[in-house]
Amino acid sequence: MHFAISEMKSIKVFNARVHNLKNVSIEIPRNKITVMSGVSGSGKSSLAFETIYKEGQKRFFETISQSSSQILGQLGPVEVDDITGLTPTIAIDQKSQVKNPRSTVGTLTDIYDFIRILYAQLGRPYYKGRAIQAFGKEELIQYCQKIKKGQKLIILAPIIKKQRGRHDITLAKYQSLGYSRLRVNGEYFEFDDKLPMSRNKLSSVELVIDRIIIKESNNDRMIKSLLLALKIGQGHLLLDIDGKIEFLSENYVHPETNEALPSLSPRIFSFNSPDGACPHCQGLGSVPKISSYNYLCYRHLSLLDNPINLVFEKFPDLERLTRNFYKKRKYDFNLSIEELPDQLINELIDGNDDYKGLNHYLHNILSEYELDTLEQCYHLTKCNACEGSRLNEFARSIYFNKKNIAQIIQMSLDELYSFFNSTPAQLKKNEVYQKISAEIQSRLHYLIEVGVSYLNLNRGSQTLSGGELQRIRLANQLGTQLSGVIYILDEPSIGLHQRDNQRLIKILEKLCQQGNTLIVVEHDEDTMRAADYIIDIGPRSGEDGGKVIYQGHFNKFLKCSDSLTAQYLAGDLKIFLPNQRRKIHKKIKLTGACENNINNLTCELPLEVLTCVSGVSGSGKSTLFNNILIPAIQAQLNRQKIAKNNFKKLEGVEHIQSLINIDQSPIGRSAKSIPATYVGIFDKIRQLFAATIEAKAQGLSTAHFSFNTAKGRCPSCEGHGYLKSEIPLLNDVYNLCQTCHGSRYQEKVKKVLYKGLSIAHILDLTIDQAVDFFEHHRKLHFTLKTMKDVGLGYLKIGQPTPTLSGGEAQRLKLSKELAKIKKGHCLYFLDEPSTGLHFHDIQLLLNSLQKLVDQGNTVVVIEHNLDILKVADHIIDLGPEGGVNGGKIVAQGTPEEVAKDKKSLTGTYLKTILKNSKALN
Repeated sequence: MHFAISEMKSIKVFNARVHNLKNVSIEIPRNKITVMSGVSGSGKSSLAFETIYKEGQKRFFETISQSSSQILGQLGPVEVDDITGLTPTIAIDQKSQVKNPRSTVGTLTDIYDFIRILYAQLGRPYYKGRAIQAFGKEELIQYCQKIKKGQKLIILAPIIKKQRGRHDITLAKYQSLGYSRLRVNGEYFEFDDKLPMSRNKLSSVELVIDRIIIKESNNDRMIKSLLLALKIGQGHLLLDIDGKIEFLSENYVHPETNEALPSLSPRIFSFNSPDGACPHCQGLGSVPKISSYNYLCYRHLSLLDNPINLVFEKFPDLERLTRNFYKKRKYDFNLSIEELPDQLINELIDGNDDYKGLNHYLHNILSEYELDTLEQCYHLTKCNACEGSRLNEFARSIYFNKKNIAQIIQMSLDELYSFFNSTPAQLKKNEVYQKISAEIQSRLHYLIEVGVSYLNLNRGSQTLSGGELQRIRLANQLGTQLSGVIYILDEPSIGLHQRDNQRLIKILEKLCQQGNTLIVVEHDEDTMRAADYIIDIGPRSGEDGGKVIYQGHFNKFLKCSDSLTAQYLAGDLKIFLPNQRRKIHKKIKLTGACENNINNLTCELPLEVLTCVSGVSGSGKSTLFNNILIPAIQAQLNRQKIAKNNFKKLEGVEHIQSLINIDQSPIGRSAKSIPATYVGIFDKIRQLFAATIEAKAQGLSTAHFSFNTAKGRCPSCEGHGYLKSEIPLLNDVYNLCQTCHGSRYQEKVKKVLYKGLSIAHILDLTIDQAVDFFEHHRKLHFTLKTMKDVGLGYLKIGQPTPTLSGGEAQRLKLSKELAKIKKGHCLYFLDEPSTGLHFHDIQLLLNSLQKLVDQGNTVVVIEHNLDILKVADHIIDLGPEGGVNGGKIVAQGTPEEVAKDKKSLTGTYLKTILKNSKALN
């Protein structure tokens, strides 16, 4: 039976079998918020994205044209019997990172396009603080009518502008029309005079249109002469008022050179156009630069052994020039950097008369693609020419409401919203301004509502976290006012302070009120409590998941004893408080920190304890630690010169021996990068297979068990397991290779078994399964166990690392570090490691972090999650708000001390959770 969409009250999924889903059948109410919960790896994303969203995509292409059959073939089948009640689906996830370095928050939201139109329509150029005026005909007449009575006025029309020659033909033409006088290079002549012009001399000539004594009776004559001068001068004219020359034009003209400036159009303000881009950085806002901090980071090694050698290998001419530089100064090219005098190093980097310097060559020889592949060999610094605005000098000289466009794009979004709200009353009456301003304010309002008010329009999209990018896309969807759409979201609360959760929930509710259905994959308790419907997948991860544990309303969900999620929400399971907080004996002290919204801040970081850094989004957490403190400590540990001068003093680094920064940046770009290779266990696994009797009989070496070599990999997919299809308007689609069926290997390799499994089967094991399988291999088992202990047990050891979320990538890096044997005191930095983690998995993560501290190390975690904050020994809370209203330490101390501080927003929420928590006995 078929129903009209309006009659359908639910979306029904019948027997979904994607990944670990075990014939899952569910019913999702339409025009409601449904949260899919469950432990990490239970199958939530498989159901929401790989089943419902992918099937929605396929059906969309079925409707648009006959040519879509090719695209449908590329999309591949969805392993589900049927889905009814589907309408167009839109996925707003965290993995669709923007790779284009020219993409910004402004371009991503279209706000920058509207601002470019606004400046083209209402902006005015300035020169040295003085407005440059363009005169329309009416304005020109009004201007001349203000000249005092009795003054002598000569009206001139430019006919020749800085050109060589005598111009006899041009002059004869105007003489035949009855004109008798002209002005050549600033002096007046009759046509019959000997004029100071020659073939090799640049000359400027103006035709005398009229000479008038200003009085009432001459007004009509003056107007006619002015209009005639404009016509002959092609929009330009000169006025000689009692000997004082004024150049006036219908266009903008440089006040000193009288050169016509470009007419204002949106492309003038585009950093993706030659008309608007800064010529020095080509519109990127930053330039690659060499320094002892990045390129010459190993001062005990020679230049050839430093990362700069990667550039030498790609550009041999640069190596040749650099060798000649050394030779002329009689220094051996193999000398270590620390053996060279400081003056030579400075000349090497910044250049001199006969050698332009590595900075110059780097900037001029490396394309955007090459910069991407050689990223370890440089650091990007703000372009000094445009001050990071990406725009050329002319674009920055245009002002609207006392601000140029470079200042506009550097404002935080809430500052920008206030700017457009506080425009003068006269400007608000302008029809052009009204239309453009309404569009800008509408988009800004939604961005502020989703909790990214601290961002600015010039912020590069590549620098946004997955959560920030997802909330920007959510704000964009609110602005479209679509209805009848199924939105599928992937943990939109990630990166949000508890204070901002309610604002996000209101946004989700607003989307529902517009007539849409929301399916939200989420671990956040506030979002679950606000949902209309809950679907819990589990009971565990990987093969132990993939079943529907509960579907229904939230109030009954708390009684579901089979659900780990419900047990944590109901309080039956808890993350306990420690019996006592660790005491602080040593500290690292940073004095005078300055960058972004951090201004002359002093911060003390306790050592040998677990410290959490908290604060609302945009309060300065990442700036203080990722931009200032971490680079400063690294530089001091490595005895390097710091690249940025953004602090005054750093003390206490002598108490630690090493620093490990474990961020959420992607682990690898290639689909051939897998967890097993990243943590270093795949070589050992290949050795086990190569040592089998069957492998030796066939002459198979360890190389045959690598999918990166031609000896063993599938020739069709070259070891990827999938074939990539590029589809217009969509992300690339990866379909199973029909030759190896996703195994990556040739048949002869797959026939070799170790304990009953082939190498392909081994890569298909989850980490939980692999821990048991390699139980008797001490080194393999230990590494796999550390991966399981940080909450990654559900991942397959052969899963391509580019498919991992930021949180998963970070925990994989953490497991790699945990598996190493380290000597001395190590300082670990982690940035929101709870990303994507269920309550149960957070407990596993905390066990690993506490173990590190118990071993005499220091762990610093930037975090919003209250379950992690409450177990910390020390909290540094930044704020009080984001952007310009942040950048200060508002509270610090134990969780109990921060909870008592009334200035701390974090403390307000900590107070509640501490009341409901108990210490572990």
